[in-house]
Amino acid sequence: DMALQPFGVLLSEFSKDKNILIICATSGDTGPATLKSFENAKNVKVVCMYPKGGTSGVQELQMRALDKDNLKVFAIDEDFDAAQHTLKELLFSKDFQNEIKALNYELCAANSVNFGRILFQIIYHYYASLKLFNEFLEEVQIIVPSGNFGNALGAFYAKKMGAKISKIKIASNANNILSEFFNQGVYDLREKSLKKTISPAMDI
Repeated sequence: DMALQPFGVLLSEFSKDKNILIICATSGDTGPATLKSFENAKNVKVVCMYPKGGTSGVQELQMRALDKDNLKVFAIDEDFDAAQHTLKELLFSKDFQNEIKALNYELCAANSVNFGRILFQIIYHYYASLKLFNEFLEEVQIIVPSGNFGNALGAFYAKKMGAKISKIKIASNANNILSEFFNQGVYDLREKSLKKTISPAMDI
């Protein structure tokens, strides 16, 4: 995850005088990248949750191998949507925030709810579009395999800021709530159930 590498370095650098607790919910990609980014960070602790059976075997091993010292990893008996819902509840819970502050920690998220992650996605989409425009002299189309639209949102902001991007296309798997929303204007989760596919990072 290219966006999490500089995010991790900068957060560690600008928070040297603070203790940070990072909460992460992952369907496979964000977890290993977050854990690796903050491995051995003295003032940062990471708690990473993922749906049991909802990541690839390799992704689970990547996370489990990093479960040590300042990094804690655990599986939940729910799907990714439940993990993400839990993350948001904790982030916006005043009681939880007060408990963390009492322990002299500040709360942070590694998911796309943190604009710091989107920021670096904007940068690499902008940079890539300029490089390709200089070479081929035409605007580029960005195609993003997308679960929760975070990476594609970075491309959208880059386009709004003048990047040489003509179109942004998202690709979904069987969990196609985003495709349905953009194609039909319908966002209805009431009769949706998460389907396990061969692309678990997009099972959102």
